[in-house]
Amino acid sequence: MISRRLKQLLNKEKVSYQVIEGPGNLPLGGTEKDCAKTVIVRAGSKEVMVVIPALCEIDLEKLRVLLEVPEVTVEREDESARLFPDCEQGAMPAIGRLYHLPCFVDETLLDGSSVCFKGGHHHEWVRVSSDEYWRIAQAEVCDFRLRKVTV
Repeated sequence: MISRRLKQLLNKEKVSYQVIEGPGNLPLGGTEKDCAKTVIVRAGSKEVMVVIPALCEIDLEKLRVLLEVPEVTVEREDESARLFPDCEQGAMPAIGRLYHLPCFVDETLLDGSSVCFKGGHHHEWVRVSSDEYWRIAQAEVCDFRLRKVTV
């Protein structure tokens, strides 16, 4: 079952979505181009949600310049878990507004026809159209991915 908050938002906004089972970095049928990873960073004194392709890393220097702060650090999952009480640690949905967090999405995630992200549990992903994701995420779209992670 996806997180209660996410399900309420998707239903309220009348978003067509698909729940996909699949543990790990990519769900069944997901690709590195359409699957997102949610990372929480500390930007100065604020916590910020950053959404990047699942197999990429954040260019912290690009993000620091974008956010106009002296320092940006990635929070450990156990540090940010308190922000997502209805989610398993590290499986938070890629929609910052659900948790009152500013959200920045890497532009490459909106290149395809859909976006897939964790639904609040490690074994469940949610797929929505890119247009719907953009509408409900209400995030700022930027370029701050660094590179593909070698697996």
